[in-house]
Amino acid sequence: MAISKVLKWLVAPKPVQTKQKASHVSGEYGRKSADRSWYKVDETFPVKCSGEPNYDIVGESHYQPTIQRIVGGQYDLGVYWNLVAQLCFVEDNPHDPNAVGVFIDSEIVGYIPSSDAARVRREIKAANPDLLPVICKAMILGGFMDGIERAPYGIKIGLRFPIEEQQQPRKSQKP
Repeated sequence: MAISKVLKWLVAPKPVQTKQKASHVSGEYGRKSADRSWYKVDETFPVKCSGEPNYDIVGESHYQPTIQRIVGGQYDLGVYWNLVAQLCFVEDNPHDPNAVGVFIDSEIVGYIPSSDAARVRREIKAANPDLLPVICKAMILGGFMDGIERAPYGIKIGLRFPIEEQQQPRKSQKP
């Protein structure tokens, strides 16, 4: 049942996102702010994160074309792109039996470092017994021109230990 929920979320239509049409924008940077209600997606488990995402994922170097497609092109001054990522257990990863993949727009863009993967799996299972799809804040950085070469994109996610669910704020009650 949990796998079907993950698959359903992965293939569900996503909100239309405005993307840069040009493949190269000279003298500019790409910036996108995350929706303030990013964690209010039905039947998901949003990971609690205060402030900006600060947990570095690994493996982004293998997914640079995918990340560039997500941000909609290249910017001379790079990107500062805030959005939502999904964390999924990757059972068939030959390098790490505990692999946790990071997906953006239903495409894999990297992984939780193997040194933390088993702990992340354990804590997600404990905090999320229904195994709802796990979402978190994410930030894409980089892609700027560094002399004659383009710097790679990096991704940070909102993940802190212990893993907890982001609760919706309570509305203040007026006396």
